[in-house]
Amino acid sequence: MHHQFTRMERRGLITREPCGSRGIDAVLTDEGFAALRKAVPGHADEVRCLFVERLTPEELDAFAAVSAKLLSALEADRSGAR
Repeated sequence: MHHQFTRMERRGLITREPCGSRGIDAVLTDEGFAALRKAVPGHADEVRCLFVERLTPEELDAFAAVSAKLLSALEADRSGAR
């Protein structure tokens, strides 16, 4: 991740901001948002083709439940509540 962030920072796509005592947040710049907007349509097509279309509705529901649980835990960690 460090090397990828370094490359992205050099290209002006992100800035780094401290997060906690040892972490960083990678924050998109205006250029980074522009690059993301440009990449979204092709990326969404690939995700749909390689991931979504290969799962049943039940599997997608299970994935959504697991994702929600992980996001909730990450948000709690970030806010300091465990």
